[in-house]
Amino acid sequence: MKANADSAERTRNRHGTEPGSAHGDAAAAALSGASQELHDFIADLEELIQATTSLSGDDLARAKTKLYDRIAAARQAAGHLRRGVIGRTRHRIRVVNNYVQEQPWKSLGIGVVAGLVVGLIMSRRRN
Repeated sequence: MKANADSAERTRNRHGTEPGSAHGDAAAAALSGASQELHDFIADLEELIQATTSLSGDDLARAKTKLYDRIAAARQAAGHLRRGVIGRTRHRIRVVNNYVQEQPWKSLGIGVVAGLVVGLIMSRRRN
């Protein structure tokens, strides 16, 4: 029973979330939504550029208003995406910090090995 709890804890710490959690699904959905918002914004911009040659007066004002609305929606989507990335990053920092505090010797070993690998790669590039 204890071994299963330890295994679940390691899995949760490694990935930053509970196995099967909706956190990763929400992040993917937010990224997809932001991507779609950007795609729609670009399409509206292209439409406006093509239509500006024949627009005048009220039609131009409506097109301009539509473009400003799309810009506001794109900014809002970018803000949601940014907040999500920041939240996930902070969570992962806490997970890594907890791991380093719980396993200081393993963390030190990982750091030494990573430093050696980077050093070897850098020394081969100079030659």
